[in-house]
Amino acid sequence: DDLRPYFLVQFLPLICIPILFITYPPKYSGQEHILISLFWYVMAKVCEEKDREIYIMSGERVSGHSLKHVLAGFVPFSLSCMLIVRQPLIEE
Repeated sequence: DDLRPYFLVQFLPLICIPILFITYPPKYSGQEHILISLFWYVMAKVCEEKDREIYIMSGERVSGHSLKHVLAGFVPFSLSCMLIVRQPLIEE
């Protein structure tokens, strides 16, 4: 019943991704898609946390848990878009 590995996997990216953005300059264009993906991930986590409130506010039609899965689906979509549009940046 130790949830530490779960929290590590769920929340460590929220800490590491901004640190990596600050520490290393990009080598490819399209880095905004990573931030967009991070936004969708955070929104999915918020929906997971606010499950009951979302369910009540939606007139008992949609739960936060269901909405979490919909929003989390935008993460691989955003990253796929990044891979489609990215170009190598020329180093100066």
